[in-house]
Formats: sequence, structure tokens, C-alpha cells
Amino acid sequence: MMYSTVLLGPLRFRHNIWLHQKFQVHANHSLPNECRILHILLAKQRLDGHLTPASLASPNGGDGYLFDFDTKVVDQYGSYHALISPNWNIGKKPNGGYLMAILNRAFQKESDKPHCLSITAHYLRSPDPGPCELDVVVEKAGKTITNVSGRLISEGKTSIVALATYGDLENMVGLNRQSAKAPEVDPPSLCEELNWPDTIAGAVGSQMPHRFEMRVPKDSPFNNRKASGTQAKLAVWMRFADDRPIDADSVPLFLDSAPPAIMAVVQAGWIPTIDLTIHLRKVPTGNWVLGLFATDTLINGLLEEDGTLWDEDLNLIATSRQQAMLLVPEKSG
Repeated sequence: MMYSTVLLGPLRFRHNIWLHQKFQVHANHSLPNECRILHILLAKQRLDGHLTPASLASPNGGDGYLFDFDTKVVDQYGSYHALISPNWNIGKKPNGGYLMAILNRAFQKESDKPHCLSITAHYLRSPDPGPCELDVVVEKAGKTITNVSGRLISEGKTSIVALATYGDLENMVGLNRQSAKAPEVDPPSLCEELNWPDTIAGAVGSQMPHRFEMRVPKDSPFNNRKASGTQAKLAVWMRFADDRPIDADSVPLFLDSAPPAIMAVVQAGWIPTIDLTIHLRKVPTGNWVLGLFATDTLINGLLEEDGTLWDEDLNLIATSRQQAMLLVPEKSG
């Protein structure tokens, strides 16, 4: 299952016992073997904060980056299993882009084509960190395009319903025309650290701000949210805190990882995603990506946010649109 010998070799049983004795955590024995190991490690994360997986596993044959470890999908007994990690929480709930990335891992195992060209997810309910099951169906496998649908199920309830299209971006041939232009901003080295909203960074359990390095231009209105009349826009450079390179698998996460643009002009509490659509245009490379996010409409508490993602050479990588619900924070006293 493309896992290190620490987990799947002869030491697997002894490693399981060692974790049980040292950390007093218990595996869920209704899960497949690999998922049971991940369940133990997730329990350890809850006990002592955060687990650096590089010393324990090498997901997908790589260097043990946290994103790869936390989106690991296990295929056993005719179904897919994963563990939703608290490492990508906003408050006590997992980020929607992170959950989409887990679904994408399962979809890739069924698709005969390497790249997710388009994916739309509808978020029915927000799952808690822990085991989940992924039901995947190939709706059609064509010569150029393969369509896949699926559900993320947590604690017996469907949390996400998604439909995706897969293809091979690196071998596609066709006409090109593009009017979208990257925002004119300084490089990351000349920008300043993003000032995360207190409703995100200060929420109990929030780990998303620790997973990335985000930098904004020095004149960014987002770092001056008390200013009146500013637009609901955010231009931000982003990269993984552990220097994991950007790739197609991480695009859904990056398009939903920055604070919502509406927070530049409105004091907001929770902004749960209702649905999210992502279109991949180019396979990214490098470590930094530049995101531009904007909201033009907020009506009856419902908003849309449009996003574009650019690589370090300012090539367009992907676009997104999501609908979300803005919840105003309750006033104390």
C-alpha cells in the first residue's frame, strides 16, 4: 500500500503495541489494518498536540510531508478509508478544502487519468476529526475525460457529495486564450505576514494558521480590516509551512486555505462552505502560489467567493467559486 516498512513491514505489529503501551491509545479494530495504524497515530496527535509523521511514515513514497500523511487513503475490502486529522481544523472542525483533498485521493485511485480538471463538492454537514469512509463511483471513463462521483461518510452520515472530472493536463492539446491577469503584488520576500482574523486564529482548536506561511503586500487592506470602504479582496502568497512543493493534489486545499475575503470588510464569526467548485488549468510547480480571492455579493447572509491561483512565474494554475454562509459572532454580555 505504498507505506514505509515502519508501518507495513515486519515491525507493524510491534509498532502497534509500542504505541498502545506508550500512549495508552486503542485502535478501532473494525477498520482495515492500515487505517487502524493511522487511527492510533491520530489519537496520539490528540494527546500531545501534533505528530510529525516523517519519523514514523513516508506516505506515497515521499518525504513524510504532513499534507500527504493526513490525506492518506486506504483501499481495502472493496471500499476506501481515511482519517480526518485535526491538523487542518478551523476551530474544532476540518477545513473544507482539506476534506476535498481527501476525496480527490480516493477519486484518483478509481480514475484512469492523473489530474482532477474539475471538482464540485456540496457540504451537507461538517464531520469531526476521525475515521471516514469514501464511496466512489466511476460514472464514465472516456478517451479524454473520466467522470467520478463520491461521498465522504463520517459516523454513518454523509458529510460531502462530490462530482469530479479527470484528464491529463500535461498531454492535452488545444487552443489557448486567457484574459485573466495575475494581481500586481510584490514577491513574498517584500511582503508582510498575514494578520489572521481572531475568529480563526483565536478559535479553540484552530490549526490552519500553523500549516502555512502566508504573506500579503504591505498596503493590503486585509491587514487593516478596521478601514471603512475597502473591497472584500485578498491577494496573498501562500506555501506549506513544512516546505512541501505545490502540486495538483494540494490545489483544492490552497483555494480554500486563506481567510475569507469578506473578512476584510465585515466582522464575521463562522463562515461555513455550502458548495465549492475548483477548475485546474495547469499542473503547478515550486513552493509559493499567489492567490486572489474576492467577494462581490453578500445577500441574506449568503456570499460567493471567487478565487484564482497563480504559480511563482505568474502562470494561472486554477480557479474556484464557492458559496458560503456568513454567521455574525455573538456579542458577549
